[in-house]
Amino acid sequence: MSLSAHAADASLAALTGCYLVLHTGDPGANGTANVAVKANDDPMAPKAVSFAAVSNHPSNTERRRLSDGAVSFDGTELKPGQTLTHFSFWDGAAGPGTDDPLHIAALSASKLTGSDGAAFAIGALEAALAVYAKP
Repeated sequence: MSLSAHAADASLAALTGCYLVLHTGDPGANGTANVAVKANDDPMAPKAVSFAAVSNHPSNTERRRLSDGAVSFDGTELKPGQTLTHFSFWDGAAGPGTDDPLHIAALSASKLTGSDGAAFAIGALEAALAVYAKP
């Protein structure tokens, strides 16, 4: 079963006031596994992320929202040497274990954290839903 573009747009519109959490492996169905850690080995703190309006994916039969601002984590917010493979968006700043996951996905390419942390450019984070046909 495929979503209509209208249904996908309504779901994607719910991505407001979201917080980003990064993962070093499969986050699992509830998004709480393999959370990246800070320099002191505590779980990372979620960071606010915002999105552009819903749009068509240029090549897939999907509706999507892209991050509309850069998101950066410094070397104290993310421990160097971690390989980031997934991300999740949450409905609150506390993230896994307290808030609810809104979207979980794999990064298009894994990213190794350095001493300066990690950064994601405008449009680098995407929430997408498959649709029957694009409008």
